[in-house]
Amino acid sequence: MATVFRATDPVLKRDVAIKVMHGHLAADPAFVGRFRHEAQAVAALRHPNIVKVYDFGNEGDSYFMVMEFVDGPTLASLLGVPAGKGDAVSARRGARLSTGEILRIFLPLCSAIDYASSRGMIHRDIKPANVLITPDGEPVLTDYGIAKIMGATSLTASGTVVGSARYMSPEQVQGFPTDHRTDVYSLGVVLFEALSGRVPYDADTTASILAQHISAPVPSVLALNAELPLEVQPVMERALAKEPEGRYQHAGDLAAALYGVLTAVPTAAPGPAATPRVEPSALAATVLVRPVVPAGPDRLPAGPVAAPVTGLAPGSTPVSADGGVAGAGVKQPVEVRQSAEVWGSVPDWPGAGFDRGRRSRHKGVLMGAAVAAVVVVAVVMAVLLTRSGKEAADSTTTSVATGTTASAETEAAALREAARLIGEGDAILREGGVEEAIVRYEAALDADPDNTRAHSQLGIAYYLHGDYTYEQTQMQMMWATKGDPADAQAWAFLGLSRLGAARRDKADSSLAEEACRRAIEVDDQSGPAHGFLGRVLVYQGRDDDALVETETALGLRPDDPWVQTSAGWVNKWLGDWQAALPYDQKAVESRPVWASFILLLGEDLRELARYDEAEAHYQMVVDLDQGHRVSGYTNLGYCQWKSKDSVAAIASLKEALALDQDADAAHWAIGAIWDEQKDYSAALPHLQRAVDLEADNANYHAWLGDCLFWMERYEESRAAVDAALALSPDFEWAQQLSGSLAEKGY
Repeated sequence: MATVFRATDPVLKRDVAIKVMHGHLAADPAFVGRFRHEAQAVAALRHPNIVKVYDFGNEGDSYFMVMEFVDGPTLASLLGVPAGKGDAVSARRGARLSTGEILRIFLPLCSAIDYASSRGMIHRDIKPANVLITPDGEPVLTDYGIAKIMGATSLTASGTVVGSARYMSPEQVQGFPTDHRTDVYSLGVVLFEALSGRVPYDADTTASILAQHISAPVPSVLALNAELPLEVQPVMERALAKEPEGRYQHAGDLAAALYGVLTAVPTAAPGPAATPRVEPSALAATVLVRPVVPAGPDRLPAGPVAAPVTGLAPGSTPVSADGGVAGAGVKQPVEVRQSAEVWGSVPDWPGAGFDRGRRSRHKGVLMGAAVAAVVVVAVVMAVLLTRSGKEAADSTTTSVATGTTASAETEAAALREAARLIGEGDAILREGGVEEAIVRYEAALDADPDNTRAHSQLGIAYYLHGDYTYEQTQMQMMWATKGDPADAQAWAFLGLSRLGAARRDKADSSLAEEACRRAIEVDDQSGPAHGFLGRVLVYQGRDDDALVETETALGLRPDDPWVQTSAGWVNKWLGDWQAALPYDQKAVESRPVWASFILLLGEDLRELARYDEAEAHYQMVVDLDQGHRVSGYTNLGYCQWKSKDSVAAIASLKEALALDQDADAAHWAIGAIWDEQKDYSAALPHLQRAVDLEADNANYHAWLGDCLFWMERYEESRAAVDAALALSPDFEWAQQLSGSLAEKGY
């Protein structure tokens, strides 16, 4: 089907993987069309747990994709599937993963599947061999689009199965139409294998395996792994339901169910002895949301609270800017303006999650060492008793007491060290040392893995730092709420980070609302919890309810900068940037060295055309270097452009691209500047790249159409303009371009 080569990009000095399709496939015209369509769609996917596609094309009959190179093993190798035998028909039993490892691998995979399905992409060939594990322990799903490229149905014309037999859904086996629930089923098979050490359906022939997918009941995973809670079996039965309607309807539903049963107090089931477990490197985790695009916002009234800013009250903690909200206006024939869909916050895209060597945080690490010490002493005591009778026993009793006291003192010292490190981290974080604070909180968890406050503070610091993902924040908050279900702060920030992921993925935010409401149940006087709920509700289009929650938050904690940013967020989401401004100003006065807050204030100033002030704030974001430099440089360049300094603007935007070549807004802005200057050949590659990176942005398509129009490439211009109008039918500038093309006969 394809051969993968490791290569080096001589320009960017990085390793890449090049997947070259077998040459005979080019003889099929349908293959060529599918390849171009699917490759373009896969290249537009941007998720930390999906392999990036940098480029695609062909050299003669050789069609290829240039992809991110992941230097790590596959999940198949961790599970003990023999190399190159993933599709072989022979019974096998491999290793299985611990429950902690299951969560840290499968929750991110669920996130990736839901993200891709929200963009119309179905994998169709999910199996352990298509899951790579990065050196930082992050699971990455590869080969999106390959199954569809190879054949439009589950069976090719020659009858060859597209998709590994052991992991195929019943509808694939029968050649029925498939949707995203096919991927849920296949992931369920992989999950069953990871939990039990073997796939649910196996036989000596491919035909027998396929028949089992259609008619055989789901085997008992508990019979294969006695250590699993009883509640796992219903989860597996639903994930592997024969009819798509009976399954979890989204991978996020599977993730929520899996997290619920594996983090609850386990109910052991009888069964055979456990097989050896895999111990892969530390893995990061993710939480899921369902892909539903919310209704658009309305208008807003609101104003600032006239109260002195005193900062956070004792016990409250920081929340990061999760990017701003869309601006207003579209490009007119002469004056160049930005579309409402372009300058959302021009956020740094949360990059591929990395965990800086973080280990899984399981309870009982320190206690386990103490218990081990006592066991050793007990063995010694038994030996001495057999040798010397009562005298030896008395001596050993003293040894036991001494050992127990020593272990208790060691544990107490670890707890004190953790408390000291958390205090240092809090002080450093308040002064803007986000990365240094992260180091302190991680060290605190090394000393005391059960410290819920360290988990919570670490999650907040992750949220504040632009180099970490929303999913990393979520994982820390889940550990915090698991350890202390009454931690309102952790529930609130879990909701906030879920909202950030939902906005990024244009997905449903019901899980975010659920977490915020749980925070309020725990502490109805929590201003941030009410403020964050206001954000969720306005995102859902429930504007009146959002304003009620925002007013409640301001009444409870008028001086809390997190409440202030939430009030600003709600106002700007509803389109009133002027009302948002005082709130963000107060937040920055309270936290003047947090780049994420400064970004929100800069956004207000930018949308109010106060470009000089906005430039100063974006320069601060760049100088603070808290993981938001791409966003800082991009916004700085945009404001410089609007201030008629195109030379400085292009220089700033190039700085953004030097840091992240996939910064779509930076590509768009450079292309727009050159398009405005009528240097269309320079503009075109940047505008095309912006469209490739963010295909659902109507403004990007319109600018591309404008550039192609002036290059007299009218057919291509028509396609771009039509794409813009399909995304935004009321886009006035796109309508004007469409009229101009019609006058040209296109």
